[in-house]
Amino acid sequence: MKGVDELGLWKDTPLIIGGAGLPEGQVITSMTEMVDLVPTMLEVSGIGEKFAHNGLSWVPLLLHGDSSGHPHEQYAFSEGGFLESEEPLLEQTPYPYDLKAGFQHQDTKLMGKAISLRDSIWTYVHHLYEPPELHYQQNDPRELHNLAADLAHAHLVAKYEQAVLQWLLKSADVLPWSRDPRLPEVKLKGTRDQMEERLEAQLNWPLEIKAIQKRPNGPLRRRSVS
Repeated sequence: MKGVDELGLWKDTPLIIGGAGLPEGQVITSMTEMVDLVPTMLEVSGIGEKFAHNGLSWVPLLLHGDSSGHPHEQYAFSEGGFLESEEPLLEQTPYPYDLKAGFQHQDTKLMGKAISLRDSIWTYVHHLYEPPELHYQQNDPRELHNLAADLAHAHLVAKYEQAVLQWLLKSADVLPWSRDPRLPEVKLKGTRDQMEERLEAQLNWPLEIKAIQKRPNGPLRRRSVS
């Protein structure tokens, strides 16, 4: 299965999966991502999903293969890097990672945030502080020749830039499926109760008057309570 690391440096991550009922000797080349492991394990185990995530289960691929009419990912995405303002928070490490850690502090923009996109032909990298990258995988497997500035490939840069934006919008935030037990309980009055309390305090209405009406085309008014 094809995958990428934080900055698109791992192009092909081998993964061997075996189990009862799975076809033998099958090789799958569809675009997949590491985040797909979570929903795959949940489905295989029968546990079920209880939280939102950005992965897609591999079970249809494992059962039916690439050419089964079960499309998986069009692209494989990954992201990494830092904001320039995060430099004071970056790690300081000894050998053998001292050079990498030093670069992060000397030129944080060089290690700036980036999003990598891959399909079966192209690799596109969108940088926060640097120009984008576009690499033709067949002729440039080590991604040494950046074609993003070539006008002949401007349509591809625009296409993949839009794909990155779509991915960000779909994966940026999700609604929780259940209340987080780590959050403290908050007991607040309803908005109507709060409004009535404010009116009582501002207009010196009697506490027993609770009914509030709104005229069709007028302001709020009192309604007597018998």
